[in-house]
Formats: sequence, structure tokens, C-alpha cells
Amino acid sequence: MAEIIKQGITWTLDDEGLLTISGEGEMMDYFLNSPFKNNTNITKVKIIHGVTSIGNYAFEGCKALTSIIIPNSVTSIGYGAFFGSKALASIEIPNSVTEIGNEAFCGCEALASIEIPNSVTRIRNPKLGDKHWGLGVFWMRSAHKHRNSKLGD
Repeated sequence: MAEIIKQGITWTLDDEGLLTISGEGEMMDYFLNSPFKNNTNITKVKIIHGVTSIGNYAFEGCKALTSIIIPNSVTSIGYGAFFGSKALASIEIPNSVTEIGNEAFCGCEALASIEIPNSVTRIRNPKLGDKHWGLGVFWMRSAHKHRNSKLGD
């Protein structure tokens, strides 16, 4: 049975750990109250075409999450969206994404590399406002490997 996370957006989690998010519009933004926070049963996420954003801290602490499928209807990835998802090993960001929130992939220790498409023109930092610098967006493999990315010219 599908559960509603925001009007127009629903989710289901099957017995094999596949979380499917479907509907039309933006996912809800979270801070401490994501229905998926620290869920160790989620191993894969599939977002269905029609969903336009991945909410702030949506998959925070999903330590068993290894991969996510993002459709080209998604235009933004929220702050800390995958914060602490230590097993996340692969993610392909579609060319439809234009902004990524600060710390979106912080603590994704299994994520050895990630390709940011040219369509991403803004990395948002809630403390510093909109900047063209990806301050703290990526912490991969260890807390000592911090990558800043300048976007645009």
C-alpha cells in the first residue's frame, strides 16, 4: 500500500528494500522528521518521472542505501538529501538538475566519484545563501577528503 508523503507524492517500500517514490511535483523538505531517516531496510531508491525535487534530508542516514535512480523530471536535490548514507556507491545526476543543496552527499563514504552535469548552476548553502561554491557538499570516503566545486564562469 502506498503512503502519502506530500499531496501528490507517494511512496512504497517492497520486501527487497526498493523504495519507489512517485507522483507529480516536489518532495517534502525535512529536517529531523523524514519517514526514511535512518531506515536500514532501504537498499535502493527509484524516483518515478513526475517528481521534481528530492527534499532536504530526505534520505538522511539510510546506511543500507546503495543506489538511486533519478528521472530527468528532477530539477533539484535538497540540502543533506543523502547525508550519512554511507553505502551509497552510485548516483547518476540527470541533466535536468540545476541545483544541489549543501551537504547533499556528505558522509557518503562508498561514493568514490560523482559527475556533476553542466546543467547544475547553483549549489545552495542555507548558512551562506546562494553561492557558486559547493562548500561542504561532498565528503567522500573520509572526513579528510573535502571537495569544493566552482560552478559556471
